Amino acid sequence: MGTTRSRGGYLPVNGLNLYYEVYGDLAASKPPLLLIPGAFMATDSMKVWAQAFARGRAVIVFDQQGHGRTPDTSREMSYEQFGDDAAELLRALKVERADVMGYSQGGGVALQLAIRHPALVCKLVSMSATFRKDGWHPVVFDA
Repeated sequence: MGTTRSRGGYLPVNGLNLYYEVYGDLAASKPPLLLIPGAFMATDSMKVWAQAFARGRAVIVFDQQGHGRTPDTSREMSYEQFGDDAAELLRALKVERADVMGYSQGGGVALQLAIRHPALVCKLVSMSATFRKDGWHPVVFDA
């Protein structure tokens, strides 16, 4: 069982210098998987997942604004904005449709990607994502 190597770099996406990695061949017939890490996570934290999924398909992972290798900017952070960033990344990589899986904050981003850009999403998996704020601890809003 070999390790799938990644390639990647930076792309200008919605005013960001967005870092991404691709495992496998995006030109394969099966839709790639866009894997979206959670808050305070980055591409490096998803490496084992990406390599496991890449055994059967291409996988794309990216660092959201202010995460990992994607620098922060003065623009506001939101699930909606991150969903738009994911959509623009897929377009920049010339991916017409992808299966999307997000974890935690990435799950919320995956939901926004599907809501705001449904033509780009084949299948959607949202894990451990919040969908309402009334269950959060008040300190979360202070952060």
